[in-house]
Amino acid sequence: MAPLRCESPIDSLPEEKLLCMIFDLLELENVKDASCTCRRWHDIIFFSDYIKRFQFMVAVPFLTDKKPVCQASLQYIEQHIDVVKHTRRCYRNVNLTIKRTDADVQSFWNILHPKITKHIRTLKLTFWSYCTKSAVEVILKEVNEMPALRSFVVHAYHLPLSFLTIKSATIDHLEMDSWCHFSFDMPQLRTFVGPLRAITQPDKPLVFTYLKRLVLTDCAVQLKGRCKLNRLTQVETLELAIHDIEDWLLPAIYDKCTALRHLYFGTFLRNVDIAILRQLSKFTHLRHLTFRAIQMKDRFPLDIDFGLAELTQLELLDLGSDVLLDRNLMRLPKSIKYLTLQITSTNEEVVIETISRNLTELQKLHLIYQCNPYVEVPKQTMKSISLLKQLE
Repeated sequence: MAPLRCESPIDSLPEEKLLCMIFDLLELENVKDASCTCRRWHDIIFFSDYIKRFQFMVAVPFLTDKKPVCQASLQYIEQHIDVVKHTRRCYRNVNLTIKRTDADVQSFWNILHPKITKHIRTLKLTFWSYCTKSAVEVILKEVNEMPALRSFVVHAYHLPLSFLTIKSATIDHLEMDSWCHFSFDMPQLRTFVGPLRAITQPDKPLVFTYLKRLVLTDCAVQLKGRCKLNRLTQVETLELAIHDIEDWLLPAIYDKCTALRHLYFGTFLRNVDIAILRQLSKFTHLRHLTFRAIQMKDRFPLDIDFGLAELTQLELLDLGSDVLLDRNLMRLPKSIKYLTLQITSTNEEVVIETISRNLTELQKLHLIYQCNPYVEVPKQTMKSISLLKQLE
């Protein structure tokens, strides 16, 4: 007689599911180590549904008066509440989109916090204009109770949050919409993305001690706030993601951001006055300067001379899609090691010769040709490469 075979419940589980249950008991760093054990474990962790462990994404739907739609929305919320109640996973990233806040959404948040939020390192919240002010306030004020949180992103579509002050002793990255600004007290902040008015609050005189990288998406501030950049003295990298530069902005940055080394104009600059760009000649400590594209008032970009010769410590210059005449290339600082610019088939040989003669420290060169089917292959550039012996 064949021996009886007793199967335990664990024997009936597929091997992959069993491994996922084991991985769930590990901390994030240990999961990474487990992925290096063998190809199979690596593929289960990174190329199966298990990857969803690392982000918990929920879009709370808009509840309507139509019973079928409303019922489906409630079932959606109840389903996610049930998942959160029974999960043993330690989520590190949470992405929550709320289109309308009511009692059901509030109960859902009460399940998330603190069970899930006490472990997360990244929190992204998106509020639509239908959200109630009180519910939004409850959620945002609990940010301070998330001990592991490092990155916080808030999008609030046409929902004023200026009445709020969010505190956190752990957040080092903060991002918000141009129309969604609020007061915040985050002494460990290292990176900020958002409008200028959010960091020039008159009632917050203290300097951001650790703030090194700043991306400004909107610089429209009231006149009395134009010089309120005293808190930004430690900023080393600044990106201006704006189309229009007012005449007060660059002088204010030069005056207050004394540690600035990297300056990026991340969007298309339109109708710029040459006098504004010539203010860049004062930034003598810059190491990197990048433009995407420039539209000048009353002149073509290729005739620009905004005093870059004064930037004697500049190492990286990216002129984007703008073309410089060779006489302006001769005015570039000789310290440049990395250069990006657009040239044409008519001036490419002169440009190469000018670069080889004047930019003796150049190591990397990125040339952009206009996308035109009638432009010939840059044969002259290929022939002139031998002149650039110092290039890497």
